[in-house]
Amino acid sequence: MATTTFAAGTVIVADWLNDVNAVVYSQGYVVATSGQTVFTIPFTCSLTLPLSVHIDGVKQLFGQSYTRTSSTEITFTEGVHVGGIVEFTG
Repeated sequence: MATTTFAAGTVIVADWLNDVNAVVYSQGYVVATSGQTVFTIPFTCSLTLPLSVHIDGVKQLFGQSYTRTSSTEITFTEGVHVGGIVEFTG
C-alpha cells in the first residue's frame, strides 16, 4: 500500500495511490507552420488515456479546440499561427 504526505502533514494510506504514483507521463512539442491544423503527437498516447494540449502555454479544450483522430494525431478546429508551440502531455 502506498502513502502520500500532503503539505499540511496529513498522511493518506490507500491502495489507489499505487496506481497514481506509478503513472508516467510523456511530453513533447511541435512548432506550427502557418495555419497548420493537423499535428502528429510526438509519442503514442492511447485514445483511452487523457491528453493535455497547450498552444503557447494556453490549455486547449478537447472537443472545442481540437479532436483526437488517432493515438498519434490531433486536428485543431482552427489553424495555429506560424511558430506557435503546441505542447502535448499524456
